[in-house]
Amino acid sequence: EDPIDDPLLVAKQARAMLASLTARDAGGFAAAFESLLSGVPFNAHLPYEAYYQTIFLLALALAGQGVTAEGEAGDEKFDAHLRTATGDDFIVEIKYGRMRDLGPFPEDADGKNERIKEGLESLAAKAMAQIEAKKYSKKFQGAGSRIWKTALVISERTDVMIFFEEARNWILVESDDGQYEVKET
Repeated sequence: EDPIDDPLLVAKQARAMLASLTARDAGGFAAAFESLLSGVPFNAHLPYEAYYQTIFLLALALAGQGVTAEGEAGDEKFDAHLRTATGDDFIVEIKYGRMRDLGPFPEDADGKNERIKEGLESLAAKAMAQIEAKKYSKKFQGAGSRIWKTALVISERTDVMIFFEEARNWILVESDDGQYEVKET
């Protein structure tokens, strides 16, 4: 059967995105999200970060994952937050890269692909720096969950990369004598 005829294909892609995100499988997530995006006609894609944020949020909702968009934490608003079934918190900052901003490109396809990869890695570093500078993870500290700073970057030609870094966190621990202390996890 042609996969395009599978009415559940988008739901399968969304579940694969969620499973890969939960496992922090960057390659699996990128493959699932790129597959989902490839089902959207090229001329329907919009050159805006908010467009891809919306698709990301809708895909996770379709997969049954509760997600907060534009949540307030630290100094500003983060793009997305989700607490997975494993109890992990993912703070997601999404960046979109236009081809003209990722270039200049070499003539050969391999060189072009490598340059796009480098451009997306640079955007991811900016996203991670933003999560840290704006203190987005502070809101979720102390709950005992693992907090993952997550940079999701997408190119104009729908290349997808995702990066994870565990945020510093703390928990409140009661000692034998009834005193409490903060311990970094």
